Amino acid sequence: MKSGSIINYGNYTGVKLSDLCNLVGGITSSNTITVKGSDGYTHAFTYDQVANGNSTNTSTYDSSGNSATATNPLYLILAYWYNGTNIPTGSGIGPLKTIVVGADGLNTSGNVAVKWVVEIDIS
Repeated sequence: MKSGSIINYGNYTGVKLSDLCNLVGGITSSNTITVKGSDGYTHAFTYDQVANGNSTNTSTYDSSGNSATATNPLYLILAYWYNGTNIPTGSGIGPLKTIVVGADGLNTSGNVAVKWVVEIDIS
């Protein structure tokens, strides 16, 4: 969502951020995972958000933009595929983007979507 409007809504495919973290030794409950985009935007995610699909700190909305509660786990992914194709570099969102996905098909606030991802830091 951006200023109350829904943008870039669709089907995203990617790798769970937790799986990427596991490739470099994993994360613990004391870790913060910070993702940085090439435009300088950063967002810090908690262990629960990355490892457990915890939606407590993630606002979710239905397709009309109304607040909705996720009934299934949410997963933070590093997306590379959008609506059946690679996310184009010039699209304003890619080629790599963090996005929260889940079986409920809910939208999330734009602040969790880091576009043009260039760095992931575990601290």
